Amino acid sequence: MVRILSVRDPLAISVADKIVRKGLPLVYPTDTIYGLGGDAMSPELVERIYKLKKRPPFMPLSVMLASVQEFDKFSDLSESARRLIAAFLPGALTIILPLEADSPLKHIANADGMAGFRIPSNSFCLDLCARAERPIITSSVNYSGQPPLTRISDMTAQFGDLISIYVKDDKLENSKSLGSTIIRLLNNEIEFLREGAIPKSTILDFMRNN
Repeated sequence: MVRILSVRDPLAISVADKIVRKGLPLVYPTDTIYGLGGDAMSPELVERIYKLKKRPPFMPLSVMLASVQEFDKFSDLSESARRLIAAFLPGALTIILPLEADSPLKHIANADGMAGFRIPSNSFCLDLCARAERPIITSSVNYSGQPPLTRISDMTAQFGDLISIYVKDDKLENSKSLGSTIIRLLNNEIEFLREGAIPKSTILDFMRNN
């Protein structure tokens, strides 16, 4: 049976936390578009997300964190990375960074040992990460290569009860919002993989002036 809860429902956050802890997938609202995710520390959940999205295994997934301080648990940050994180997060920026050699997130990395990180400017996301006490996979709700779905009704029609819970936010329904801007940062060099809610020019101007 498909289960939908409003983000305004006082039970939504505790139910979502239980779903994450059980290693099951869920849909949740972010500061840009809806996200599909679950416990990033669980290789089984990660494999399930890949299958749900029909996503090629060479494409890394991203995770959301509860705070800036958590970055150091997973990546040896360069000075450029620290400046970008301080300036734009929480916010609509995903930064793909090299993981530490012994990172517990190696199962989400690409062949270069890199993975994406994000801190959404969204209280539900931040609360969920803090309650679950672990990073949470954050990916658009769609089949890989197709546009993100923006209505819960379309998501349930496509994925049904393969996703354990859908947390609905009326403000995101049929939203025209862009996803997060995605950059790859290695050796202080920035590569833009997707221009989203934060314009490329804004990031480049910041890097030139800071």
